[in-house]
Amino acid sequence: MKFWWQLAMTYTEVTEAELRQHLSTEKWDAVQDLIDAIRRSPEAIDAWIDAAYRRFPVVQDRGYEAWRPEDRT
Repeated sequence: MKFWWQLAMTYTEVTEAELRQHLSTEKWDAVQDLIDAIRRSPEAIDAWIDAAYRRFPVVQDRGYEAWRPEDRT
């Protein structure tokens, strides 16, 4: 089953070296914190999510929001 899943995937996995190359130190540390949280517990993951929202605010794309077809009349 795992082999079939790997064949069906359309994305290319990213290596740890590639992540290190393209992420800032702050984001690399956040990724490591997430991996640690996954190893600990679901509660640790929830705590990581809360911390990540504070550390890396979600960007609101106002242009997309203004363009959305369902909002047009």
